[in-house]
Amino acid sequence: MNPTTNDGSINPGELALACIGLSPVIKGEMPKIGLGKLNDMGNIPKEITRLAGKLCDGELAYQPYSHEHSYKTLLDRLTNPLKQHEVSDLIGKFHIEAGDIGTQFAIVVQQALQDLKAIFPVSVYRTFAGPKNIEPNANVVFEFLNRLDVINDPLRVMPLIATGALLGTQRDIVKQIYPTLSDFITKEIYSAVAKRRAEGPVTKPWQLPPRAEIGVAKWNGQKAEFRPPKPNPPVDPNAVKPQDAKMKATGPQKSIAPSATA
Repeated sequence: MNPTTNDGSINPGELALACIGLSPVIKGEMPKIGLGKLNDMGNIPKEITRLAGKLCDGELAYQPYSHEHSYKTLLDRLTNPLKQHEVSDLIGKFHIEAGDIGTQFAIVVQQALQDLKAIFPVSVYRTFAGPKNIEPNANVVFEFLNRLDVINDPLRVMPLIATGALLGTQRDIVKQIYPTLSDFITKEIYSAVAKRRAEGPVTKPWQLPPRAEIGVAKWNGQKAEFRPPKPNPPVDPNAVKPQDAKMKATGPQKSIAPSATA
């Protein structure tokens, strides 16, 4: 069974990680992946298409972050690579017909853990007994957890893009760990934009909501600023209307009745 789309545009390992998340691996609580979960993986492209449409229509709201892991838990997992038996256990959790997807999932997971380890904040305190890891500044840890959240659920970038709240660090790590899924997100956003512009009136071209415009620019690595629409100028009640000015200059027009004929 293969949960990829018909055109095979998204790596199956990325689909699996997007569906399962990295949290079960970090906690050591990997669930069994049956046919239902495999179907959920196959539905991710449709979900991205749906979210892209809602993004364009201004219907996606900001979602709070869910920082579910302690610093110590992350330190233990990221500083200790998966052992061979742990990798085998990950693959063995997949349905017997999806062993190849399990293998690709394990590859993507190991790469994701390596990428996260490279940016994981570590502070070392040296003692007479040797170096000791201590938790760094809370702001630094918070920034890392924000990136971990979008790795654990990459579809979170859609409401972040829609509200203009996507961080450049989040964009970079998602595109690094989910390259083919990120390309699909970009393609679907532009397809949704093109569809709405084609359906809109020619006299007034359709535009993305302002905050979504910022979010899409950030997703593409471009700079964007929020520019609120210019308000209409105030109306002066004493201002002379153009027709009144014309009448004042020429005087009122008199109607001439036709002369009666004898």
